[in-house]
This record gives sequence, C-alpha cells and structure tokens, in this order.
Amino acid sequence: MGEHLLVVGCGSIGTRHLKNLKALGAGPLIACDVDGGRRDAVAAALGVETVATLEEGLRAQPRAALICTPPATHVRLALAAAAAGCHLFIEKPLADRLDAVGALARVVAARELVALVACNMRFHPGVRTLKRWLDEGAIGRVLAVHAEYGHWLPGWRPDADYRTVYSAHRDAGGGILLDAIHEIDYLGWFLGPLAEVACLEAKVSDLEIDAEDTVALILRSAAGAVATVHLDYTQRVKRRRCVVVGSEGTLVWESRGKSPETCVLERYTAAAGRWARQEETVDFDAPFRDELTHFLACLAGRERPLQDLAAATRALAVVETAREAARRRATLPVREA
Repeated sequence: MGEHLLVVGCGSIGTRHLKNLKALGAGPLIACDVDGGRRDAVAAALGVETVATLEEGLRAQPRAALICTPPATHVRLALAAAAAGCHLFIEKPLADRLDAVGALARVVAARELVALVACNMRFHPGVRTLKRWLDEGAIGRVLAVHAEYGHWLPGWRPDADYRTVYSAHRDAGGGILLDAIHEIDYLGWFLGPLAEVACLEAKVSDLEIDAEDTVALILRSAAGAVATVHLDYTQRVKRRRCVVVGSEGTLVWESRGKSPETCVLERYTAAAGRWARQEETVDFDAPFRDELTHFLACLAGRERPLQDLAAATRALAVVETAREAARRRATLPVREA
C-alpha cells in the first residue's frame, strides 16, 4: 500500500478532515466525491487531488480511507475499502443499522486493519475530564446519569439547506437519535455495557424533515446505573450537558455555543463538602484535530483505536433497540451486537 489518505465524501465533515489532515502534514491526500462542485471546491481551497468514485481512489492504493459520507452508505464503502487493504476511519455512526456490520468486522480482523469510528466527543476536554474523574473514583460508585444535547438543525451547517442533508432524512441515516449517538457512546464509555432501554421519539417541531427531532431515553447499565438522555434538533442555542451522580458526590459538565465553546466543569465530593468549578474556552475544531492525530498514531502502531468497531457496534445496537422500544412502548434488553 502507498502513503495516500483517501477522504471519501467532501461535505462539511469530509472538508473539515481534509483541512485538518493538511494542517497536520498528513498525506498525500485524495478527496473523493460524486459531486463535481464539491470536488472543485476542495481542489481550489486545499490543492488536493480529487476523484469522482471510490474505485478511482482505490487505484492509488491508499494506506487508509476516511469514510465521511451519509451513514446509510458507511458499511458498503468501508467494506470496499477494507477489501482493498485500506485501514479505516469511519465517521459516526458506524452505520444506520446493524446489517452487514458483522461482515465488516470480519474483514477488518482477517486483514489485521486499523479501524477507528470517529466520535469526536471522546476527544472533547469536558468528556475526557469526566472520564478521568470517574476512572479515579472521584465520586465513588456511579448511581445515575443525565445527559442532554440540543442544537437547532438549520444552524448545524449554515452554508447548506438543512432539508437537503442526510440529517433530515431517516432513510439516509438521519434523525437526532443517530446523529447524536455521541451521548450513547460516551455513556457506554463511562458506565460499561448498556443493558436496557426505553425510548420516546417524535417529530414535534415545524422543521421540514422526515426523521425524529426529539428523543427521550431511559437506560440501565449492566452494572445497575440508571441514565436518562434528552436529544433534540430544536434548541436555538447549542447545548451539551452531563450530570453524574455517585455514592460520594456529583460531577457536572456543560458546554454552550459552538465557535468558540464555553466548557464548564463542576465537582462536588462529600469529603470536601463543597463544589469546585473550572471553566475554559474550547476551540470547536480541537477535538476533530485530536481524533485525527490519534488515528495517525494508530496507523503508526503507537496507539490503539479509542472507539473500535466493537464499541461503535454496541452504541448502534442501543439505537436499534431504542427504536424498537419506542415502537413497542416497552423497556427492552439491548440486542446482541
């Protein structure tokens, strides 16, 4: 294999990754997109080689393929790249459904490929600090968690008509439940395997979409912790928040805004008997750069993927179970991934 990195999909996230890879000195880079306008835009802005199809891109024998297309296409494209021997960086969610995920995992294992599913929130300083505190046992045994995320969908990509992007369409892998799989992913990271789920999902706004814009989840981990999750496309100001209640204290993380972002972390312990608070401004692009730096380190053999196919598949299994739970108005065991 060569040293090229092939970025498949030049929408907002693919273009962001191309810019960051170029800034990191990675490459050479090839950008792939079926849309000629997007190819021309990245070629003009970044001076990268472009191709119209994955097959064309694979002729260069790239070392790795970054799959940055709508979720419903992820597995098909990743399978083709893996079959050609490419290491994989796959944007979240891994897929829009579990079908064929097992086949991808088998190819990756058989060919001993690096496969990272890109959940940039694992690289967010707020999430990472909560994880570190939990690993240190700062609040004892975790009893309960509340996580929430909301952001006005038309404001996600201001330069695009929200009605035309995958987020607006269920059959393309859209809807807030899949789009905000970050919350499910980091809860699994914090709590261990998620075992049960109940869900209400609905379209309650006037947004012109055919997917859900609001979701409420109740989850129980295999260890017994209870979590509630609120997700929406409707809040006019971007907001993320997580409260973790433990046997010996409480942790709070909240981030508001987008560029730059204000990140607040609070920690109360019974031993100290008081709150400690810290606040910082976070560059919106920093977690994206950090996950690419991590992927390059994985390619070099210095690190192992922070979110591998198994973790991403478990998160996807929670989403599928949640949708079934919503249809059946039931609390269900998370299906086997």
